Amino acid sequence: MGVYVDTILDREVETLEQAQEAAAAMVAWLVDRRIIEDRQCDACFGDGPCYPAGRDFMLVHQTAPGDTGTGADEPSHAAMRVAIGREFLFSRSAGFDTVACPKCRKDVDIRNYLDAGSDWLEGGPDTVACPDCGATSPLREWEHDGSGFVMLAFEFFDWPEPSPEFIDAFARRLGHRITYFSEKR
Repeated sequence: MGVYVDTILDREVETLEQAQEAAAAMVAWLVDRRIIEDRQCDACFGDGPCYPAGRDFMLVHQTAPGDTGTGADEPSHAAMRVAIGREFLFSRSAGFDTVACPKCRKDVDIRNYLDAGSDWLEGGPDTVACPDCGATSPLREWEHDGSGFVMLAFEFFDWPEPSPEFIDAFARRLGHRITYFSEKR
């Protein structure tokens, strides 16, 4: 059967402290809007503690004029996980052949990026060199549509597909560049 997961990666947070501060602010905003509850549970299918969907969780999916997300459609297992710390999150359906260099914008073989990211996950430096132009850039600047090495991410498990308006509002509130992707696991 599987579970649907919508992921928002923060592309700018560099430190654990920044990740904790941004996560706390975003959780407070989502709780304030009653999109998530102000408590944690274990509903993220073994991926750690999560916040259960709140009464107005449908605001994430709001598309029709006048739809107020009043909680009429209650979630069964919908929850949001906040990933803080060094993480590699990816969509299993994403292509993993190339990634664009943030300096020269050329699509290059993804192996250097993945190798550098693997080192970073183990505590190494957060940079990767482009095999084409030779420029070195932080991992978070290398954008791949379906993955990222990040310090902060938000995963929505079994939610209705978020509207573009919600994704935009989330990014504005976060104040950072994001990458969004969705998949069924």
